Amino acid sequence: MSVSMMRREDLLLHAKLLPPRPRRRVLPRPALTQKLRDALDYRLTLVQACTGYGKTTALAALDTGDPLLFWHSAEEADADPQRFLSSLIAAFRARLPEMSDLPLAVLTDRGSAGTYEAWVQTLDALINALIEALPGPALLIVDDYHFVASSPEINSLTERLITFLPADLHVILATRHPLNSAGLARWRTHGDVLEIGDTILAFPPG
Repeated sequence: MSVSMMRREDLLLHAKLLPPRPRRRVLPRPALTQKLRDALDYRLTLVQACTGYGKTTALAALDTGDPLLFWHSAEEADADPQRFLSSLIAAFRARLPEMSDLPLAVLTDRGSAGTYEAWVQTLDALINALIEALPGPALLIVDDYHFVASSPEINSLTERLITFLPADLHVILATRHPLNSAGLARWRTHGDVLEIGDTILAFPPG
């Protein structure tokens, strides 16, 4: 890996690329965890509820090693496509260290141009690298997706990623607000979307 690529990854906040550690007093919710594991049967899973429903905690419980889990906690600054792609690549490299350097090289060489074409080339290189590197079923969780959902470029790149996913990779987007797109409508029609809302996330009455 070149020095310039190492610097790009070193500038990322690594805590964004790992699920939060479970708190001691959090009650296990095996039924909810199993429902979330059903994401392996869908192209896309949407976990949508306002703050306070424990979306992040519930998703972090999936990090058991099986399936392989990739994590990215989005923030407002990630609405910049170059930064979003850089974080996404780093999230995969955190648990696939042998993955090809090509996606990061493409982003480093062409991403600075700030063109949508360069970002698509980076994403396509990432998808190709994942097809070669994934050892089996895996989940990509993008937590707090609502922070970037207002960016047309991010939505377009995310939709392209979901459209051309490697067969073993499944995406979970956690958001406070409903999401809508042409791709989402199409995937819903084909039964490719699992939707988990506040009714499922809420604790059952004691």
